[in-house]
Amino acid sequence: MTNSTWLWLDQAARRIAQRLAETSPDRFSKPRSALAHARKQLLDEAFCGSIEVQGKIGDPLQQEPQFSLREWEVVNSEYWNANHRIRRRGRHRNSDLTVDIIWANNVFSYENEEGFIGGFDSLRVTASDVDRIWPEQISAGQITAAQPTSPPSRTTKAPRNSGGRPSIYKDDIIKEIIRIANTPDGLPENIDELIQRVKKLNLPHWPAGGPSPNVIPEVVKSYYDTSPPKT
Repeated sequence: MTNSTWLWLDQAARRIAQRLAETSPDRFSKPRSALAHARKQLLDEAFCGSIEVQGKIGDPLQQEPQFSLREWEVVNSEYWNANHRIRRRGRHRNSDLTVDIIWANNVFSYENEEGFIGGFDSLRVTASDVDRIWPEQISAGQITAAQPTSPPSRTTKAPRNSGGRPSIYKDDIIKEIIRIANTPDGLPENIDELIQRVKKLNLPHWPAGGPSPNVIPEVVKSYYDTSPPKT
């Protein structure tokens, strides 16, 4: 089981599908069938309010990926109404709102009866919600075989040189901040934690030794809003 606090919507559906197959192997012997049922159950629970789905408002017609630090917002549960979903086979149900979900990209677009088009990307749910409704099946053999694991060994950091101007590394550091912001867990609330994560960055085109110790903290602090991110 992953230790991540968040799961992308597609990750959540696949975790549910695996657990459906474990619980009812005869009924869900085919992976495609298990995944279809998992997706339906996930969206039905979101519509009922049992699971909160978060996403970032985006333009579904935009072809290029967005790297801005957009905030996650709670997606209105009405979007998950089964009557609004596009059916890949058969006729679409009568509805004043059409919702098209692209699971592989964790996005959905919608169009209302007036022709307005909008959408959300970076859809995520909490892992705890998924585990609460679809708990993992643990066998007696797994319990017996479970052994405490030793803590991971600490790696020695490469020595930093005493030089290096922020301008050499600034773009790469900002790109790394944006990459972290667009992961399911988003930016950490503590800026010191973010600085430590960015310090692990070591790109091939950087000079030997990388930036001096004060470069990354300066760039992060100048770019990062120290107020806790909204989740």
